[in-house]
Amino acid sequence: MEKIPGKDLVKAGLDIMAADGKPLERVPSRGRSMIYAMQDGRTVRIRTSNDHVLMVVADSPDVDAPVNIEGTDMLLVVMPETERTPGRVIAFLVPSARAAEDAREGYRQWLERNPRTKGNNTTRTLWFDSDLSEASHGFMERWAEYRLAAGTEVSPPETSPPPRRATGIPDRNDAGGRLLRDVVEDAKRLIADAAGVAPENVHITISMD
Repeated sequence: MEKIPGKDLVKAGLDIMAADGKPLERVPSRGRSMIYAMQDGRTVRIRTSNDHVLMVVADSPDVDAPVNIEGTDMLLVVMPETERTPGRVIAFLVPSARAAEDAREGYRQWLERNPRTKGNNTTRTLWFDSDLSEASHGFMERWAEYRLAAGTEVSPPETSPPPRRATGIPDRNDAGGRLLRDVVEDAKRLIADAAGVAPENVHITISMD
């Protein structure tokens, strides 16, 4: 299944906020950050994901290091209700301080399990599932109070995805109807989470012989 373009998820998130009586206005920001303002003056950072996971990057491996979801009052997380599938969208409007502390706590508990790591981990991962046994999981339930009710009614428009960059991974459709490269990207993300490294540091080689 092709990914939903990020701009469509952003638009869905803006529509959800407007339907909930919290319209957002874009404010200038550095780089690619999507920063908006609410009518009451509070700032909101939008983060989107085609999968039910939020990837957070810290400034350093230190457990209390600043993370890249801080700097605004609120964090708006937008994702499809069914992963990578056009249709209904869900969104969570979370205080940024709460989201940052949850990311740190998940990382803190991961370190307590004495993982095999070189100590240079800066990726924090929050999984939107129902598994409450680990601090980095269960955010469908942990953040239930922050879920926007209007999200069940908003659908992103179906548009043609942008051209893919060459990655050296074949496009063979051998994985239950999904493109092989998408399966590889999922595997890299899971390996990165287990190893405590950034996904870009995971390299997978496939032989088609």
